[in-house]
Amino acid sequence: MITVRDLLRYERLLGRSIFADEPDGATLIYCTTPEAYTRYTLEEWSRTTLGASAFMAKEAQALARELASLQQYSGLDSRDERLEVSEEAEVRTLTDVVTELLTESVVPADYLLERAELWELTIYIDATQRKRQQRLERERLWTYMGLLPHIDSKQIKRPEDLLPFAWDDNDRTTKRTDEDTSEWNQARLKAFASN
Repeated sequence: MITVRDLLRYERLLGRSIFADEPDGATLIYCTTPEAYTRYTLEEWSRTTLGASAFMAKEAQALARELASLQQYSGLDSRDERLEVSEEAEVRTLTDVVTELLTESVVPADYLLERAELWELTIYIDATQRKRQQRLERERLWTYMGLLPHIDSKQIKRPEDLLPFAWDDNDRTTKRTDEDTSEWNQARLKAFASN
């Protein structure tokens, strides 16, 4: 089984994201074979093993089978779709993703590095983003409540007016009337006073 630690080792060796290009098969096999990376450098292993075509064919076939089985969980059916996604956004390294997950304490490190399957990463990334969004919205609300006595409530009627986030629903905020806003403010003030 390919572990997250194996892929981090791959990124460290090549100095690029595993998501950036088609992975280098020989280096990936080296990073997923403990007998290789614990005994030899990549250069030594490449010189001795790449000539053994039967071994490399067997390892490449096993790697292709594992990657194909993982592909079914990715939500992307082909390399073309992967390229479309990667062109839209900047390519992050797996190292960045894993570091973020570990610093947010979403998943225990030993599980994430050694036992987690690759398709699980998207679940943990989504959970981290939701957790961060909830925290920021909570902080925005408390900041707004703290500033409310000191600001002009005609200009800043909602926390979203004070500090808009990219995920705020523009349709929802534009349809809200002044009456809705004052009711909302009073409900929040009551909730704040009762705490």
